[in-house]
Amino acid sequence: NIPEKEMFKAFNMGIGMVLIVSQKDSEKIVLELKKQFSMDAVILGETIKGKGIKLEKPFFKEK
Repeated sequence: NIPEKEMFKAFNMGIGMVLIVSQKDSEKIVLELKKQFSMDAVILGETIKGKGIKLEKPFFKEK
């Protein structure tokens, strides 16, 4: 009975490997990962300046 918010803080939650790269290089890096390593690479999100942490997750509903 672990709250979902705590699950995202404590566990991987199925994301796998995450790279944080500059926005200008992101498309190139995704293409190289697909080409060189046959990885199912995608752009996952962005970092922005602000206070706190906001997690947007279209596949879960907060209870």
